[in-house]
Amino acid sequence: MATIPRAEDQPTMTIWPETGHAIGLSRSASYDAAKSGDIPTIRIGKRILVPTAALRRLLKLDEQMDICAPQTPEPVRNRLKVPT
Repeated sequence: MATIPRAEDQPTMTIWPETGHAIGLSRSASYDAAKSGDIPTIRIGKRILVPTAALRRLLKLDEQMDICAPQTPEPVRNRLKVPT
């Protein structure tokens, strides 16, 4: 499978071949999934494109990156319940 670019690098993708290859669908399956709403699409003129950010959210790709990202510890004062 191909990789799905970051939205900052490529805001939209074509349904076929870019999106189809990236998620392992044939040409007809890609267009069927777009038509049924399983793949998010936008129309620009006559072109039907897939917003990269929406596709990444659908596939939960950015959540996986958040898991691997270093966590900033919460300050101690926010963890302690101090009576006011």
